[in-house]
Amino acid sequence: RLTHSSKLHSIDPVFQARLNTPKMLDIASRISGLSLIPSEPYRVFVTIMKHRIEQNLHLVNAQLRKNTEIINHERDSTEINDILNAVEIVGRDPQLDAYKDDQEYLEDLHVLSDSLKNEGSTRLVDNIVKDLIRLAETFGFHLATLDVRQESDRHQEAVAEILGSEFMNVCPEYNSLTPIERFHKLLEVIKLEPPSQAKLAEWLPKMTANTCQSVQLLQAIANVKKNISAKGIGAYCISMAQAADDVMEVLILGWFVNQNLVKYDAGAATWTCNMYVSPLFETIEDLEEMPVALNILMNSPQYREMLEAATGSVQEVMLGYSDSCKDGGVLASTFGLYLAQKKVQEISERTGVRFRVFHGRGGAPGRGAAPPFE
Repeated sequence: RLTHSSKLHSIDPVFQARLNTPKMLDIASRISGLSLIPSEPYRVFVTIMKHRIEQNLHLVNAQLRKNTEIINHERDSTEINDILNAVEIVGRDPQLDAYKDDQEYLEDLHVLSDSLKNEGSTRLVDNIVKDLIRLAETFGFHLATLDVRQESDRHQEAVAEILGSEFMNVCPEYNSLTPIERFHKLLEVIKLEPPSQAKLAEWLPKMTANTCQSVQLLQAIANVKKNISAKGIGAYCISMAQAADDVMEVLILGWFVNQNLVKYDAGAATWTCNMYVSPLFETIEDLEEMPVALNILMNSPQYREMLEAATGSVQEVMLGYSDSCKDGGVLASTFGLYLAQKKVQEISERTGVRFRVFHGRGGAPGRGAAPPFE
């Protein structure tokens, strides 16, 4: 349906410029049969787009093929096998032709849409292109965003081990420090150069099972963000958060895996932070101590810089309804949650940091936290 010929009417110059970029011409040179339709620029353009999307699929398939659990579970699925064994261009790295992210794909769709509108093909845009734009805006390359959740003690255990004498040897006494001492020590460590990938591969088999799992979780997060979409992973939620060091421990693990999740550029004095942490305060005591933890975080220029790099200065906080109710009863829980939200508002107004409150109520019955109308 996009057989418009440049021999019969002029083509939008913005569209033509996009089609004639060196990268697009380079990709077009490797697509069989594309040279047969040089006078039909829209068909050339969408054929290139199709080829590039296929390369993104090949990259995802390559990751899936590495996962023996998926391969074994789906070995009898013809559909899965067809996807995993999709034909690739021999000798060509799919990364070279693939879209770097869903925004680049959306840019192509918008250029195509605008050009068709400018020449009067509005119905084609409404019937075909607009749906693709909405799908790309809604699902991107990731389909759905996954949040990650782990308990705070697991992070402390992992950080104490990797900073200890057997591995990095920068803080063997980590577990004996107070929470505020741990927080400031982590602010120092996170500015250091992380271990190399070779060193990390050497260390992983020597770690305890829990620490190894914690590190591999951050590696998986980095892998999804790099190979599928930065939007594929949302908040990293810390269950049973109690203090500011709980948040920094997750960021340290992101720094430790050395895959551009958290990194400090000493030369430019800037942060790269491609993950954000959402502490979950659950018990009555933890809700009461929450303002202390948030004030420590918000009063740290270094943490604020990382938060700005990660979310544009939006701090998410989760409030636990079920555990606070089990801990103190419905009345104490409800009043404690109310006071906690008032404190969040005060801290936000004082620091200028926007807060997003995630209400961890669980299912419809509130999992013991009483109906929301009571």
